[in-house]
Amino acid sequence: MKVIPKIPAFLTRPITMPPYRWTIFLVFWGTLVGVLAFSGWYAWFSWHRYEQDSEYRLTLESDMVATVAQKLLDGHASGLRFLAVQLQRADALHHLRRARTLLLDYQKATSNIVSANLIAPSGQVIASTTAPVGAPLPNFRNNPAIWPAFQKGIQTPGMGIYHPLRGPLVGHWVIPLRYTIFSSAGKPLFVVTTPLRFRGIGGFLSHLPLRTGTAVGLIRSDFYIEGRWPVPQNNLSKMLAHPVSAEGALRQALQRDPHARHGTYAGTVAVGDHTYRFGAFTRLSIAFPVLRTA
Repeated sequence: MKVIPKIPAFLTRPITMPPYRWTIFLVFWGTLVGVLAFSGWYAWFSWHRYEQDSEYRLTLESDMVATVAQKLLDGHASGLRFLAVQLQRADALHHLRRARTLLLDYQKATSNIVSANLIAPSGQVIASTTAPVGAPLPNFRNNPAIWPAFQKGIQTPGMGIYHPLRGPLVGHWVIPLRYTIFSSAGKPLFVVTTPLRFRGIGGFLSHLPLRTGTAVGLIRSDFYIEGRWPVPQNNLSKMLAHPVSAEGALRQALQRDPHARHGTYAGTVAVGDHTYRFGAFTRLSIAFPVLRTA
């Protein structure tokens, strides 16, 4: 005879929950979901507000740097124009001692320039503060790193700015500024150059009231670096000898909108320490050409 075990009644009775317990259950989970949703929204809102505040602050700092840099370059443009006119009045091409005296006076009165030079349209340096009258001086025609840009520059009125190079007269990294004087027929008579110390630009940037950890710099329209702070200690030549990498976030932001006055970017910056940065840029209202070598 087969025996079927009897199942206790409490195991077969349907599970029920008093109404008040369902209410508590729904309130609990509704509150939990609400708290999580509010926390997520608040975290998003706080981060968005932080990004907006950071963008606003960085844009203000970028504008400040642009304003100071513009005034610095405008000052050099005015000084170079004055020097070039003085040399023309002194008939500098035929009075080299007088020319060198004017060049020396200008160098003493102007900070952060490493030399002042008078150059013929042929590329021959005629007078320089780096050498006494009569000493042998180089011809830029023989320097392929300088000659192409020099040829373009002498055809352009006003001050021009070259990308950084190792100065042939001083032997370290400089940013050459040049000013061409033309004859009444429109032909170049001579060129005045006053190279700026690259580290002098870094020094000028270092005195700006920026927050700790901020990196600041000047970049040309052809993406060569004209100045940066902090100045890299180990790879300065690598940074200055070539344009900024096309993979960097800053260059990509500049290329996306080449006419934007302001902008922001986020990502790895291919300059200096190659770290992730959130930054802003401001384009200068350059009133003189930024000379390229290609």
